[in-house]
Amino acid sequence: MQITIRNKMIIAISALMVVLFGLVAHLFINEKKQEMANDIYVNVLSFAKLTAPDIIYNQDLYLEQNGFVYFNREIRSILSQNENISSVKILNYEGKIIYDSNVDTDRR
Repeated sequence: MQITIRNKMIIAISALMVVLFGLVAHLFINEKKQEMANDIYVNVLSFAKLTAPDIIYNQDLYLEQNGFVYFNREIRSILSQNENISSVKILNYEGKIIYDSNVDTDRR
C-alpha cells in the first residue's frame, strides 16, 4: 500500500495541529492555575488582615483566661467565613505555637 504525497501532507498537517492545540491548551491551563493561585493568595491575605485583630482580641479575652471552648468556637466561626482557609496558627514573639486549629480541636 502506497501513501501518496497528498495523504502524507494531510497526516503532517493534522499532527502539527494536534501538537499546536496541545501546546496552547497546556499554556492556557498553566496560566489559569497561576491566576487562580494568585486570586486565592490575595483573598486569603486580605481576609487575614481583616480578621487578625478579632483573633488577637479573642485570644486575649478567652485563651489567656483558659476559656478554650469559647475561643475555639470563635475561631471556627472565623474560619467558616472563608472556604480557602482551613487552619489558623497563633505564635508568640519567640515563635512558640500558642494555638493550632488542626491540633487543638479536642483540647478542653
